Amino acid sequence: VEGQPIDLYCDEHRLDIAGRLRLFAQVCAGVAFAHRHLVLHRDLKPANILVTAEGLVKIVDFGTATLLQPERLMTVSPAPLTPAYASPEQLTGQAVDTASDQYSLGLVLYELLTGVAPFATRASLMAAVERALAGVEPTAPHMAVIEGAPGPRRTSLARLRRQLKGDLGTIVRKALVAHTAERYASVQHLADD
Repeated sequence: VEGQPIDLYCDEHRLDIAGRLRLFAQVCAGVAFAHRHLVLHRDLKPANILVTAEGLVKIVDFGTATLLQPERLMTVSPAPLTPAYASPEQLTGQAVDTASDQYSLGLVLYELLTGVAPFATRASLMAAVERALAGVEPTAPHMAVIEGAPGPRRTSLARLRRQLKGDLGTIVRKALVAHTAERYASVQHLADD
């Protein structure tokens, strides 16, 4: 599949926040489609979300995906994972469901908006498991924005922080709540917000 990882595409094309959200809405539509067909991706990260030259999103690498059963909408089957984009339940070996993919999408959105990975300084598997066990949540998006982030987003630092302090920050934080029951009911609900 031809395309560029979503984070690189957004930065290279200097997409503003609205442009990044439009692409993210495409990602959510694709993941929601998979979930409606009982497919759980389990490894959503920028490298597995490609954007074509035409600006179309393609979700790739379903090698770690699992098929959920209609009577059992969770799985405990272990799968390889990317520590920086894994949900707390994946990292601690608990049952995973669509809320796990939603958490990974929240991490991707955080990075698209702020320019930094939520847990960039602690990306090893051991550090990721420790943060999951401790229930650590990422820094509020508006506080995580770094000096270089506004340029590729065609905005100023003050304006970007203001944007992320409001509803956008609330949406990202809800997708990244450590407890699955407190996240959105579905990826579609995340996209709707």
